[in-house]
Amino acid sequence: MPSKDQGFTLVEAIAALSLAALAAAGLMSTLGTSRARTVEAEARMLALAEAQHRLAGALTATSLNELPRRGEADGLLWTITLGSKGDPYPNVARVTVGVTWTAAGRHGVMTLSGYRFVPDA
Repeated sequence: MPSKDQGFTLVEAIAALSLAALAAAGLMSTLGTSRARTVEAEARMLALAEAQHRLAGALTATSLNELPRRGEADGLLWTITLGSKGDPYPNVARVTVGVTWTAAGRHGVMTLSGYRFVPDA
């Protein structure tokens, strides 16, 4: 135990610095993980907004023949797939939009689908 005049011993100072370093390392790891998850959530949100935009455009387009089927917007790759007309409902087609996102070393696809009326040719 240190007296009033001596201060801390070298062993005590090293132990205190080691504990502080461990606490700082844990905090930095937590902050890094939190930042990566925030970037990933933002990428998913942007992909969802792009998928909603593309699906709304496909469902309201006057002509499906002039509709672009793939492209890139703000670093997101998107595709539009038109399903074949079904047996029970021959004038209804499924429209599927897929948007590929990449962030923080991870990637995924946001997929939305809807149905639209397709008149007889």
